[in-house]
Amino acid sequence: MKPCSSYHNVDLPATMQVDQHWTKKYLPTVMLWAGSYDDIWNIPDKVLLLHAQLIFNVVYKDLDITIVHGGVIHSLTAQRISEWHSNFGSTGIVIILDFLT
Repeated sequence: MKPCSSYHNVDLPATMQVDQHWTKKYLPTVMLWAGSYDDIWNIPDKVLLLHAQLIFNVVYKDLDITIVHGGVIHSLTAQRISEWHSNFGSTGIVIILDFLT
């Protein structure tokens, strides 16, 4: 295992990258789920792992992979949610700065 921040999409198994299922199906579905979670700013790892696995099983029906904490799938999923949060914060700062000027 690598440190969580050093995983990239190329670290995913080749079978997961076929037809861009990762970027066009899995991640958008995870973001849709995260957006409907009660507290989008604080999603516990256990909850993320459970729902990421459920989504994974639907998107990748033919693969028998279990998502583990700190593994490539979990790390990239958590990283994408973190980037999503960061975009909200950056947008809020830009709106406030624009208002103040």
